Amino acid sequence: MKSRTILAVVALIAYVIIFTTYSHALSVDRYNIDVLSSDTSLSVHENIYFVNSDNDSQFLLWIQKEATNLVISANGETLSYNKERIGNGDTYRCDIASINDTNISIFVTYNLPKTICNLDKVTMYNVSSLIITYDKNKIFEGNNLKADSNVSASFIKKSEPVVYYPVYVLAFLTAILAILLMYSIKKKSSTVRKLDYESPELLNTKKALLMTVLKEIEKKHRSKDISDDTYNHLKEYYKQEAVEVMKRLEKENK
Repeated sequence: MKSRTILAVVALIAYVIIFTTYSHALSVDRYNIDVLSSDTSLSVHENIYFVNSDNDSQFLLWIQKEATNLVISANGETLSYNKERIGNGDTYRCDIASINDTNISIFVTYNLPKTICNLDKVTMYNVSSLIITYDKNKIFEGNNLKADSNVSASFIKKSEPVVYYPVYVLAFLTAILAILLMYSIKKKSSTVRKLDYESPELLNTKKALLMTVLKEIEKKHRSKDISDDTYNHLKEYYKQEAVEVMKRLEKENK
């Protein structure tokens, strides 16, 4: 009888503890992680927004074990913390008792080795929105994530046929110039004119095509599909061609 009473009391205490823990569990509204690469390392910036309506004195963070130079602050105040190693990362138990505000913004900065290929994260609370960016490009977005969710976002970009783009541009322009040459020969065969004469219609067509190529080159450079050297070379070449065409048009219009 006594043992049953003890078991009942233990069960009741356990129930109260579990109920209290989950009923007062924090919920994160927004969790934004920005990763920026450099020649030597990856710089990580985490912004976590939540409402501490129950005035909890601690906040838990999970950060992968390779992190260095860690700094954690809340509403502009540097936080103290205790670290515990769990699996492939560390759990940081941060003291937020001194934050006299229910609206809390946690800001975390740290570095990761350049050799890291993924950002790993374990959500310690329910998270309404989690967004991860790498060099300002979104690589993960999740909504309504449960506590203890495991997230892994890859830094490796899908390969693109960037190297061959200058070849495509040259081939495209060559084909256009060949068509223009055939058009010019056809026109000359039907009308007597100077060998170096090109009609305003032909010049305007060449101008439009050259401007289109210049715009495509500019677009590809902005999206980092071609290098600066390739961009400068192609731009200078086709810009000079366009200038020559416009000079000849100007003479025709006089």
